[in-house]
Amino acid sequence: MGARVLLVAALALVATACRRDDADENRYQGVIEYEERDLAFEVLGRIIELPAVEGQTVRAGDLLARLDDTLEKSVRDARDAEAQATRDQLGLLKSGARPEDIRAMAAQVRAARAGEELLRTNAQRMRKLYEGQAAPPSSVDQLESDLGRAAAQREALEQNLSALRRGSRPQEIDMALHRLAAAEAEVALEETRIKRYTLRADGPGEVLHVHFELGEMAAVGTPVVTLADTNHPYADVFVPQAEMGGIRVGAAARIRVDALARELDGKVERISRRTEFTPRYLFSPAERASLSLEKSARVVMTEKPSRPRRSRAEFRLSSLRELIATCAPSAANARAHAKPMPLLPPVMSATFPSNPSFIGRPPEWRKCSMRQILVGCLFAGCFSVC
Repeated sequence: MGARVLLVAALALVATACRRDDADENRYQGVIEYEERDLAFEVLGRIIELPAVEGQTVRAGDLLARLDDTLEKSVRDARDAEAQATRDQLGLLKSGARPEDIRAMAAQVRAARAGEELLRTNAQRMRKLYEGQAAPPSSVDQLESDLGRAAAQREALEQNLSALRRGSRPQEIDMALHRLAAAEAEVALEETRIKRYTLRADGPGEVLHVHFELGEMAAVGTPVVTLADTNHPYADVFVPQAEMGGIRVGAAARIRVDALARELDGKVERISRRTEFTPRYLFSPAERASLSLEKSARVVMTEKPSRPRRSRAEFRLSSLRELIATCAPSAANARAHAKPMPLLPPVMSATFPSNPSFIGRPPEWRKCSMRQILVGCLFAGCFSVC
């Protein structure tokens, strides 16, 4: 058993395994790895832009993917228009009444005063006539009532004129300010929601995997891009339990990598509390020399062929029979070479012997290629059906 020790390298590495010298007892083997981060959207939508490419190096804030935010932008524009209307209303309250409105109200006040004076004069004349018994009492009552109504209208106009000159009340301005703040908060909320439709890198790193294609629907919380923190690689080093006494957190370490000629500086970040057996993926120097990484490349045709060609495979019946007789063993030979199998209940799958090189196999069988074997088995099945 050995305890796991986490080493943090000081430089970004692109390697598969740490090198270990078997002759040096102070060297231990491990695997260089990166911290991976799965980035996902917080809203549901269709991907309309996907600039992230596997293997691409990105910086913090770089665009990785974008969702269709047409509807959200329409809602944002509507909220912005409402906020602008509230802002204009606040401006009107602060600016007060227009000079033209004040002058028009002052003219109405003067007209009301003139009408009141006329009614007062007529009421005095009618009262004298009534005293001389030249007019009925109803005429005097009618003029006095009209005079009172004219005086009330004149006072109302004077109050309106005074209100126009003073402007809006402080409470009205405060109410408009609060309404504007609410409208601006709604606009900011829509802006924040629109930003959720854009996925950006939260830090520098390398794109390990892109999980979606352009035009697909991305669910909430589903990983879209996987990033690796290439600036802080680490290695899980397995140390024998008997040698853990001299290892402490923060201790300096030297890291050698198969892909690099020089050593790298590191330090012990943590020591696992659990003991583990040495994993299977740690190899000897001879085994590590033969390791390889699988790479895939896609060939893009930049020139279209002038005329498409079709290939056709023709087989003669005699050649097929010879191929089947040469490559496909008979049922008797297959039973003779196969290992005996115990009687078991029916199963859904079958397993073949682990050692494919059967003893006593004819030389022609070993010379057949896999493609010939498959073609022979295929036509053997066809002949059995026929």
